[in-house]
Amino acid sequence: MQITKILNTTTLNTKFYLPVGIPDGTIDLTMSTGLSFNPYLLSVSPNIGSPGGSLIQAVVKGVGINTKGLSLFTTVNGADVDICTSAQVVSYGVLQCLTKALAVVDGPLKVKFIGSTTAFNCQGSVANACNYQTSTTMPTVSSVSMISSTSLQITGTGF
Repeated sequence: MQITKILNTTTLNTKFYLPVGIPDGTIDLTMSTGLSFNPYLLSVSPNIGSPGGSLIQAVVKGVGINTKGLSLFTTVNGADVDICTSAQVVSYGVLQCLTKALAVVDGPLKVKFIGSTTAFNCQGSVANACNYQTSTTMPTVSSVSMISSTSLQITGTGF
């Protein structure tokens, strides 16, 4: 896509969703033109994870495999806290996050680019679609042993 002309002030603040996501360097372009390539967080799944770390997925409209530096955040004492030890857009609109070992109280997550002060809140139409929390009652695996060529023994608590 190539934008060759902004017609007038009524064409400013236009929203685009690119199939490959938000290209690197686009944030600087949007500041001067009024074009918007904002990610829209629609849902998070699962909504409950382990305080030891979990793999969660977020549906985020407007991001694709070329989108870099995006992560999930929660609010703690008024400050945004990144909950992902690693985050990656695995396909159009799907952000995968391996959560850090931390406790998260039930509440809505938001997406942000690392180092940015702008957060994008949940735009999902279903109540609590973007909520996430950790629970100490999650199953804990302490060991995995191979019993035979077709059987594994999984030992732990909370199963």
